[in-house]
Amino acid sequence: ARRWTLGTEKLRVFVSDYAPTMAIILWTGISKIGRAGHLGGDLPRVNVPRNFGTTDGRSWVLDFFSLEGWAIVLSLVPALIILVLFIFDHNVSSIMAQGAEFKLKKGSAYHLDFFVLGVCIVVTGILGIPPCNGLIPQAPLHTKSLGVLRTEERNGVRVDVVEKTWEQRYTNFGQALLTGVVLFRPLIGILGLVPNAALHGLFIFMALASLPGNELWERVCLVASEPRLRKSTRAWYEAVDFSTISRFTKLQFALAFVIFFVTITPIAMSFPLFIAALVFVRTKFLPRHFSAADLEALDPLIDLAPADPPAKKTQSREDLIGGEDGERGASG
Repeated sequence: ARRWTLGTEKLRVFVSDYAPTMAIILWTGISKIGRAGHLGGDLPRVNVPRNFGTTDGRSWVLDFFSLEGWAIVLSLVPALIILVLFIFDHNVSSIMAQGAEFKLKKGSAYHLDFFVLGVCIVVTGILGIPPCNGLIPQAPLHTKSLGVLRTEERNGVRVDVVEKTWEQRYTNFGQALLTGVVLFRPLIGILGLVPNAALHGLFIFMALASLPGNELWERVCLVASEPRLRKSTRAWYEAVDFSTISRFTKLQFALAFVIFFVTITPIAMSFPLFIAALVFVRTKFLPRHFSAADLEALDPLIDLAPADPPAKKTQSREDLIGGEDGERGASG
């Protein structure tokens, strides 16, 4: 919508930012009129409870002391797997949401965010409700939606460049507040009117919207493209031989496919362990098959806690007086 010629710039930006919400409202309305409206209960819609409470009527706080000792010990296995998932999922989403391309001015808050996430997980664990964590691609898409973009041409390729990003926490808080509000009537009943197909379309849109700017997707497209038509604005495209880029991309795509395949098998719950294994692949396996310069260009390691810049040395009053005396002695 940002590249349309219709309407004003403000209208195009508004449509671009709120297109998913407007699409959900539009298709929910269409599902209630005409031939679609005759489907009635045959059209699958979001299954939501009609009252605010637990699903089976249990108390809000779990009775942990009713569990036997062996059950508590056995629960540590899935708990460890979930821990690995949250560490990687949250940190990856944080890295993507605070990428250099967004030109953020304020410092990161990896440790604070992770601490708050831990508090939330403790609370959700006591209540016995699904835990919350950083999400991909929602987190980077949220940062991107706060950016002021301009279109420019680089090496014959039109790209959207972020001029600045509106850095604030109002939209994050507003999103969380609205999520809580719709748990109560009458909004929870309105949420139940949304067709499942509309939500599936939203998920597909979010997946497709996250592809532009994704380096793996860009390299896959380059590998599949005709050689004379290959173009890229990435630094690694000029710095690394294309045969190396192709070999690295095929390996990375194969690993992504393996992890996806695991999620559709009976051992789907163990997929976070496969994600954790990627650290070993990057730090131990890849250096044996790719040069350090190529890996730095294609998959640089990121320091989650960069060192603070060295503080400027301030001169004391005695140093200043001593300096002045020395200057006087030299001039004398």
